[in-house]
Amino acid sequence: MSFLSGNSLENLLKSVLGSQYDPDRIEQAGYELSLGDEYYRTDSDSGIKEQLDDKKSQISIKPGQFALLLTKEIVEVPDKFMGFISIKFSQKKKGLVNISGFHVDPGFKGKIKFSVYNAGPKTITLDRGAPFFVIWFSELTE
Repeated sequence: MSFLSGNSLENLLKSVLGSQYDPDRIEQAGYELSLGDEYYRTDSDSGIKEQLDDKKSQISIKPGQFALLLTKEIVEVPDKFMGFISIKFSQKKKGLVNISGFHVDPGFKGKIKFSVYNAGPKTITLDRGAPFFVIWFSELTE
């Protein structure tokens, strides 16, 4: 299995992300995805989604807490490709762990949901719109 890079990755990203595509978000062979406006936390009394906006632009995840985070970008994975996702190392080293799985199915269209756990000793704060996630693509053959 190999991952797309260079012109192949750039051409695919233009179709996968459309007008959301930003060439500055390519990192090595991956593309940085950012934190969107919606999230869920396990300590929420209501159990419903919460919103980030101009007034409240950060989410804080306490040690031992789970959260569901949605990307800002809507991703459309073509049928002959598979996406692989992760949290950027800058957050992993603080203790933020992706527990939702590591791939995006061929044909998927929508915002990617990351189920995360703070396994670190301190509260982790994430800013709306900042790049915290990475996606790589591999072409399916045969």
